[in-house]
Amino acid sequence: MRIKNFVTAVNDNPTYYQFCDIIVQNIKKTFGQDCKVEIGYVTPQTADSKRAKTLSSITKTKLFKTLPEMDSGIQAKITRLWLASESTEPTAIIDVDWLVINGNFFNQCFNNYRKGHIGTIGSNAFKGTRDEGKFPMNMVHATPDVFKKIVNPNGLPYERLLMSWNNTSIDGKESVFNKFSNFSDESLLRKLIIDTKMTGKVLRHPMPSTRPYFFSARLDRSFWDFNLKKIKEGKIIDCQPLRPVDENLGDLAPLFNYLKIDYKRKKIE
Repeated sequence: MRIKNFVTAVNDNPTYYQFCDIIVQNIKKTFGQDCKVEIGYVTPQTADSKRAKTLSSITKTKLFKTLPEMDSGIQAKITRLWLASESTEPTAIIDVDWLVINGNFFNQCFNNYRKGHIGTIGSNAFKGTRDEGKFPMNMVHATPDVFKKIVNPNGLPYERLLMSWNNTSIDGKESVFNKFSNFSDESLLRKLIIDTKMTGKVLRHPMPSTRPYFFSARLDRSFWDFNLKKIKEGKIIDCQPLRPVDENLGDLAPLFNYLKIDYKRKKIE
């Protein structure tokens, strides 16, 4: 299955919204210019605000009013689930602060998709940990009917759906009313999959991993080591880049140049 639709979300935190133009360029250059990236923008601002206009000029952007009951960062994370459940074509959820380096690896995962299932990548990093059974939200992919069945089986409107996700029955991190540091959208999605009896429909594609919570084929912000030779040899699959972008351009520029990303094209303020 080819994926041409990708969804992500941000709030008014520059750590994340500064990546919007970069991730859109990266997805299109990797998977095809006909791909679409939709951004959910969680904000108290209106569509005529400067930031909203800039984001809308970059890609399809849908505004969502901040909900006072929850942290806007949590709302942004789970808005991605809403966008996926409202899609009309096969869709992948992506982190906005993330970059593809080896698109062939992800296309192989997409090509192994089976009808009626939800595809996940990298759950092997959780094996043997307290989070075993979960999987990264990034690059979760499925057809529209599957996302709708898991995320919004009762067809609730946006706000009612998000407000209903308040259960902490598995690891305590599922509730959207937790503090940001104690919330996990991965825990929430696992709970939704269990609730909809879809646990037997989860496809788990491994990432190269050598120890818990670590992908050996990732260029990671936690221990930044840009190695062009390893990248050209195909040993690096993806990247969690340094952030925020503007404060780390000196270190990020070599990577952006390799990926042919014009990081000065759309400055978001």
